[in-house]
Amino acid sequence: MVMENISGRFFERQNSKELSQMMTPYEALVKDRVVFLYGTIASYAFRPDIYGTSFVMDLLLALDQESNDPIKLVIDSPGGSVTAGLVLYDTIKSVKSPIYTIGRSCQSMAVPILAVGTKGHRYIYKHSRTMLHLPWGQISGDTKEIEIQQEEINLMKDQMIELLIENGAKKNKKAILKDIDREYWMSAEETIEYGLVDKIIEPGVI
Repeated sequence: MVMENISGRFFERQNSKELSQMMTPYEALVKDRVVFLYGTIASYAFRPDIYGTSFVMDLLLALDQESNDPIKLVIDSPGGSVTAGLVLYDTIKSVKSPIYTIGRSCQSMAVPILAVGTKGHRYIYKHSRTMLHLPWGQISGDTKEIEIQQEEINLMKDQMIELLIENGAKKNKKAILKDIDREYWMSAEETIEYGLVDKIIEPGVI
């Protein structure tokens, strides 16, 4: 039912002036296969500043079902839940359509999502910045609970580094670990040099 509603709302192909006037700017962009990832990453939007990745995944899957033309994913996010981000990452990898990623401001978990775009079509704005850092969490409980939580954080850390290397990072695990021991900020040019995006956004990309 959700997929049918999305399809009915966004993807009915008509060229009438009346339809274009009825569409919101967001709907018009989605019709042109442009999807946005805004705000803090989480599975579901339970606060105004939290972005539900489930909606983004629904749109990507619906667009992919419609055709295999490129989809443009615009990312402006400070990161958030690693778990939610990994599910979105896997969804991007699973669709057949090329995914052109466009970074406005990408931090933490948003960076691997930017980097997983189709090679040669991972873009960043000229004055954008990216930031990498170690996964963190609030550890509490008894000794055993703290041990379990620490193991989970270490697992997420290893996953993040593997994703960066898998998607073009030009450094090995040891060097990346050294970089992200604290917040590691990069300009657009430095992000390109690191291997996580391909080029400054070009006219006509979006």
